[in-house]
This record gives sequence, structure tokens and C-alpha cells, in this order.
Amino acid sequence: MTRPAFSRLPVPVPLPLLLQALAQIRDSDWHRHFNHDYYRGEWSGVALVSAVDALTELSPGRGEPRLRAPWLRDDRWRQALLGLPLEIVSARLLRLGPGSRIHEHRDYDLEGPEADLRLHIPLLSPPNVDFLLDGLRIPMTAGECWFLDLSRPHSVDNRDSRERVHLVIDCRPSAWLEHAIIEGAATTPEPGVGHAAQALAQFRRLLESDPQLCQTLQRVTDREAFIATTLTLAAERRLTFSREELQAAMRHLIFHASRCGSTLISQMLAHLDNHLVISEPPPLDTLLRSTLPASERSAAIRGLLSAYGQPRRGVEQRLVIKLDAWNIAELALVRECFPDTPWMFVYREPLEIAVSHLRRPGMHMVPGLIGASALDDGVPFAGREDFIARRLGRLLQWAVEHCREFAGLAVNYSELPEAMDGRLAEFFALNAAQRVQVFSNVNRHAKQPTERFVADVAGKQREASQLLRECVECWARAPYEALEQWRGR
Repeated sequence: MTRPAFSRLPVPVPLPLLLQALAQIRDSDWHRHFNHDYYRGEWSGVALVSAVDALTELSPGRGEPRLRAPWLRDDRWRQALLGLPLEIVSARLLRLGPGSRIHEHRDYDLEGPEADLRLHIPLLSPPNVDFLLDGLRIPMTAGECWFLDLSRPHSVDNRDSRERVHLVIDCRPSAWLEHAIIEGAATTPEPGVGHAAQALAQFRRLLESDPQLCQTLQRVTDREAFIATTLTLAAERRLTFSREELQAAMRHLIFHASRCGSTLISQMLAHLDNHLVISEPPPLDTLLRSTLPASERSAAIRGLLSAYGQPRRGVEQRLVIKLDAWNIAELALVRECFPDTPWMFVYREPLEIAVSHLRRPGMHMVPGLIGASALDDGVPFAGREDFIARRLGRLLQWAVEHCREFAGLAVNYSELPEAMDGRLAEFFALNAAQRVQVFSNVNRHAKQPTERFVADVAGKQREASQLLRECVECWARAPYEALEQWRGR
């Protein structure tokens, strides 16, 4: 069974005993965290157990674990952990001061099946602290024990007036711990939305209901001035989000199954002067499927999208990237770079997609044309119908899994174009005037702009051969139905 990204372990935690031990920690025991570039404000720690060869007591190391002075002074730490049969590699207290923030990052040393597993036991956990993992708020409370896969993107924002303190334990994988993680996942509370995301959503609603506020922002054409003005207007209304959180909300990502309406959405948005729409840029696909080291690849992807987001005419404020169809398999990497950026997956009845590719195959539906990709299954195919249906099925399966894991917005072709005045208008934060403007040329064919658009559902259904129908039913029907279930939840 696949290990979940997070799990609240079904184990008792003696919180009063741990708080007694915490109260005896001396001020001189706390040391500034060694990753100075990872945070803003006050982030400090106390080493209880750490590697003998660690550069500092809080730093990682490869040597045998050594019990440090605060642990040796107070036996309550040992007593509190007696009920957890763990092979502890390190244990430390981590304190995040009021108003402080740990920037988004990944702990690459925790990646892989043989890596150490990290447990968090909140000791002081005020309510206005957001611990975000993959962009979702993990609802940890004091006295619980949580496994967190921190090889994934994560950040912490202490918006409270009180400090946050966790006991953080790194330990070796074991049968007991793996069982506890799987067992705990069944009763783990659902992640939520962080305070910043809530504030951004509330600010969007204010823009929709307050024409004067909307006009104030519409008059600001410079991107930097727009960001500064938005932050000021939000703060005046007691809505707090950071510059980086606002910038993430000003980007949108479109993933798709191909031949399903994603081009229509892109072209509708391209009619808006303040939107910059980039469609299937080859350099992004190259980076996403490259073999560069993870940190270098992520930095390159961030730099590329930063370049794409530079205004051309001085009025663009929002960036929309439509990726190649097969890039849905790389969504986890994209989320690593941009975890707070909203994304959608557009699709349609798989038989209609398959007919379109039989007529005029896309690059990923021609064997070998895009090189190795996650759509390959390594099994010989029995004709074009089988090849197209199998790859389409794998593509839709990736979409289902990622929608569930990363809370993607599923959009069916049948909703278009009307949804651009409904839930897609909300997704892209379009105001009333923009909702009208996007429909200005909607009757043009997305792929052939000189031709008038005519719905082709019935024609494609009639054109489908019995063989193609059987292949689609075998390979693509189940993930399509799962996407429909996710869309209608």
C-alpha cells in the first residue's frame, strides 16, 4: 500500500508530561535554526537527540545518534516516548515565533523508501498557525502525533500572537511505524484551506460585490503597483495575505486530456488585456521531463515561468499557462514549484477524444514522437485504436489521482463555454465586464479560427468504430467515470 502524504497516528501522547519537560528548557538551550534562508522572523530549536557528527546539534548528520544535554537533564522526555517503539535518529524542539514564517521548501533527505520518517508532535499549537503541505492546511493540534512526508513542498506561517512549538522526531522506517501510518490515515481529519487562501477568496468576493473597489484596481495597469495596491486594500479590510501568496493567486494552470476544450478556454482568456496566456510552451515540457537534479530543475521551472509572466504591453497582471496533455503526469513537480497556484483539468467523453486522434493524431498519440513519457506502459499495442485508447486511459488515470491528491478542478467539455460565466469565472476571478468580454469571439472554432464553431459530439459518436468503442471501454471508461464522480462531488 502506498504511504500517504500525512497521517495522524493512533497513539497516545502524554501532553502534560511533555509540557512539564518543555517548561524546564532554558533560554540558553534555544538556538537559531541553521537554514537562515528558509524563514523570516524567529525560528529556533533545541536538540534532544542528534547525530554525533552533526556540524551543530540542530544540523543533520550521518553518525550514531547522541543524547544531548536537555534530554539527559530531564528523564521526562524519555518517559513520554516510551509508548512509541521507534528507532530515533534525531529529536528536537522547533519553535516558530509570533508573526514568523518558514518559507516553502522540501526536505530532500526525506525522499525515497529508505529515508528516515519524520513525526511531528505539537506541544504549543495556537489556532492561527498554518502548516501547509502540498498547499493544504494540516489540522494538527497539541497532543497528537503526525507523520508528514516533508519531501513534499511545505511551509509554516505563524499568524498568531503566541509561539508555536513542536517536538520533531526523525526515525528509521519499521513495520510498526508503517502500520501505524496506514491505520491512522483512515481516521485522519481532512486538510483544509489556509488563512491566506481564505482571505484571498474573501477579497475576490469583495471585488465582485463592490464596483468601486473593482474599478480602483482596474485603473492600476503596472503589475508591481497592482500587487502593492491589492495588499494595501486588503489590509484595510483586515484581510492578510503575503506578496508571494498574491502572486501565486495571479497564476493559473490548465491541464487537459487534449481535444477537449482547453484551447477554447485559453482563447477566451486571451481576449482580456490583463491576462497573459501561454499555450503548451516546449521549454516547459522539456524541463518537466528532464533528468536535471531536482533542485536545479525546480529552480529552472520557476525561472522560466517568471520570464513568461513578464508584461509585454505593461498591462498584463495575470499569467495562465496551458500545458501539454501528457504533462498531467508531471503535475506533482509543477505543484512542488507552485503549490498555491490554482489548476484545472479539462476533459471530455473519451470516445470523442479518441475519434479526434484517429482523424488527426496529436503528437503524444504517435508512437515515439514525444520520446519517453509517463504515458508509456511498455506493452506492445494491437493497432492504432488500442494504442490511442491505452494512452488516453493512462492520461485520465493520472488526472484522477492528481485531482484527488491535489484538489484539482475537473472541467468537462460539456460545461463549455457557459462555465466561463459561472464556476470558471470564479476560478479565474473574472469581474462582470470580463465575463462579457470573454464571449466576444466564442463562436469561432478553437483549432481553426477562420471557421465557425459547430458542436461535433454527435458526429464523433457516429464515426466511432466498434473496435474503437471496445478499446475505449476497456482502457479509458473507468478513469473517465472517476473524474465525473470527482467533478460532481
